Amino acid sequence: MITAGDLDQRIMVRRSVEIGRNEFGEPIYEVVELATVWASRIDVSDAEKYAAGAIGNVLLSRFVVRSTSVTRGIKHSDTLDHDDAEWNIDGIKKTRDGRNRFLEITAKTGG
Repeated sequence: MITAGDLDQRIMVRRSVEIGRNEFGEPIYEVVELATVWASRIDVSDAEKYAAGAIGNVLLSRFVVRSTSVTRGIKHSDTLDHDDAEWNIDGIKKTRDGRNRFLEITAKTGG
């Protein structure tokens, strides 16, 4: 069971938002901070990928955060900043720990 004391990591949720259009009518995007929240992190797997002759490490982790109006608004297109790395979100779901108390975000970094 997850408790508030387990949330010992800080993560920043970032979102790319359209801030205007250029002279060709193409959208211009800026990445903005959506929220910084406390989370717990559980590393699920790590792997090495071989692509185009290069080796890259991929780390898959689960972040558990409190369920709030802000965290319930997190989208798959958002990214997380944690441990000086950018994490791409693979999935978001409710946990079994209490009704709507926590959300689990599965994310990966590296590649």
